[in-house]
Amino acid sequence: MAAAGVPPRARPRRLRHAGDLRRSRRHDSQPEPVKAGATQGGGTRVRAREPPLADRRAHTGFTLIEIVVALAILGLVTSTVYLALGGAMTSAERVKEAQKPYQRGRVARSFLASALRSSAPFTGVPGDG
Repeated sequence: MAAAGVPPRARPRRLRHAGDLRRSRRHDSQPEPVKAGATQGGGTRVRAREPPLADRRAHTGFTLIEIVVALAILGLVTSTVYLALGGAMTSAERVKEAQKPYQRGRVARSFLASALRSSAPFTGVPGDG
């Protein structure tokens, strides 16, 4: 019979998976976790112990909130880049439109210069030359 306050000796657990063997060897010195609200020995309440860090890593992942926040941030960045590129394209089109009159002027000046170079010299006498 166990003394008051001393838990009875636990029976060895049956192993179902190969992973259970590793866990049982690693935690031989630690007692089994007790569920919250359960009583042990003399009737005192015992809090549930968290699983070791190695076991918690197997259950890690992203929550739905984290994924939604990441998608919202990605959407903001994408829309900002799109608006910036759209503004740059509009600005480039405006510059092209503003340069059209200057380009027409250069073409006209080049045409007139070519025509003047190819003309005959003016002597001032009608019918001469």
